[in-house]
Amino acid sequence: MLLSRSEIEARLEMFVQRCKQEFQKGEVVGILFHGSMETCEHTAESDCDLTIIFAEKDPANLKKLKEIVCGEENLAIIRNLRPLFLTEMPRKADFYSQNTNGSFFAWHMRTAQLLFGENPFDEMIGPSPYQLAVSLWQKI
Repeated sequence: MLLSRSEIEARLEMFVQRCKQEFQKGEVVGILFHGSMETCEHTAESDCDLTIIFAEKDPANLKKLKEIVCGEENLAIIRNLRPLFLTEMPRKADFYSQNTNGSFFAWHMRTAQLLFGENPFDEMIGPSPYQLAVSLWQKI
């Protein structure tokens, strides 16, 4: 089923509100929406790409996050949810591993729609043109 922009936004708002209810103030640094649904280039088969950035790694928060997404039928569009931890994020985009799409990922996250909090990728240094090119080549 192809969702309209307003339907997507309503489901994302539901997700953000659930996160605000479940997590303590300061545990979630930011929630970023990116990918084809964010740019309105999605198809009926597309999933919703979200990145949630926690202040620090806590297994209890990951369990809560899973319960939020799996416990609500309207949130089934969220199938690509990437948790990150501020304490583990490099300050330089060039240090992102090729396993995480390299420095392209950091560059891409700067273009994401901020749904809640702050986008720490905006403060990140780089990426260098060389590392960006290398990570783009990896993607194709």
